Amino acid sequence: MKSHDQHMRDLVSKVDEILLHDWDPIGVRENPEAWDEYSSYAPTALRIAMRANIELVVDYLFRLKHDHMGLSREDRAHDRRVAVKIIDVASQVNQ
Repeated sequence: MKSHDQHMRDLVSKVDEILLHDWDPIGVRENPEAWDEYSSYAPTALRIAMRANIELVVDYLFRLKHDHMGLSREDRAHDRRVAVKIIDVASQVNQ
């Protein structure tokens, strides 16, 4: 059986994969050297998603794009689809 810490690391890794493959606002998924671009956002995204409030996750993704990356485009529908996937991962925390 995995330790709780290892289980959480695995879930953060899954969120990181979602951010890279499904969200990817700056288009780095085709560049293996940049695959860690969103890794620092994954733990916080998971913590927020554990509250199971989709709007909090969508807002976090928007703030990342707007405040941290300087992007002005807004695609809340896309962010919402990504947020659903992240919340699905977060639902596995106590499994």
